[in-house]
Amino acid sequence: MEFSLILVGAVLVACLVPLLVWWRMRSRWRVAAADVRRMRRAWQEASAITDVHRRVLEAEKVFEMLLQTWGLEGTFAQKFTKVEWRFPEREIVWQAHRLRNRIAHDVGMRLSDAEARRAVDAFGKALSRHLPLS
Repeated sequence: MEFSLILVGAVLVACLVPLLVWWRMRSRWRVAAADVRRMRRAWQEASAITDVHRRVLEAEKVFEMLLQTWGLEGTFAQKFTKVEWRFPEREIVWQAHRLRNRIAHDVGMRLSDAEARRAVDAFGKALSRHLPLS
């Protein structure tokens, strides 16, 4: 009798622990409705910027807002490295981030509209995977 109670308890624990871990991991990636609205508004503003340099900088800021809502800390690279597995388009996001760094750090950096569009589209594609932008 005592052995069967211990066995039932062990089976319950073995079933409940993975279920709780799965539920916790799933809820971590949810984005609150207020945050979705805030990011959508910020994305629309960033997309409307006419200066190509600033448009890329602002697009990355909006993408980084998503990473922050997931509770990630550190630089963009530190945050994105922790979750890049969630983004099939991770390589184009890294390329867009490298372009953003060149804009931020290289004096007199010239940027074509096509380059800026590719970078903004990369951030937008990654963002839209986790929240509706329109």
